[in-house]
Amino acid sequence: MKKTLVVLVAVLTVSALLVSPLSAQSKKGESIITAGLGLGYPGVYGSAGMPPIFVAFDHAIVPRISVGGIVSYSTSSYEFVRDKWSYSYIFFGGRGAYHFSEHIRDLKDVDLYGGLTLGYHVVSAKFSGVDEKLHPYSAGGSYFGFGIFVGGRYFFSPKWAATAELGYDIGFLKIGVSYKL
Repeated sequence: MKKTLVVLVAVLTVSALLVSPLSAQSKKGESIITAGLGLGYPGVYGSAGMPPIFVAFDHAIVPRISVGGIVSYSTSSYEFVRDKWSYSYIFFGGRGAYHFSEHIRDLKDVDLYGGLTLGYHVVSAKFSGVDEKLHPYSAGGSYFGFGIFVGGRYFFSPKWAATAELGYDIGFLKIGVSYKL
């Protein structure tokens, strides 16, 4: 995974240097898809296994306002003596954002935004113990959740952007790559 991240950063850096950025303002009808990693997942118990990976979609319904969706998946585990608990987390939901870059002068290649997320968390747990009284079992649960985020996209080409978001939903920090459809 570290190797993939290094290659991704290298490709983004070279692309940013070779291609002149264009306007990043959110115009009615534009759609953007983003994929990346969430860091600092708020619901993880034990040791994080796989950080949240996510795919998000945003569509501008009017200038400066977009709506869309997000799906993410992550895992974690907890071990105590010879017992082990494994958890998986799935989140899917809708999101809306206000893009405010137009209110700041000289930001032609940056899209700044803030918004809300409303979605559904699906959590499953699996226990595998060595104690003869405790048999392996699994359980699951689900609940509605919400989040708030602020973020930015730097368009290093007409279609591609590096994305970062701070907030509370699938991770305190989300980083990824966006593609304008």
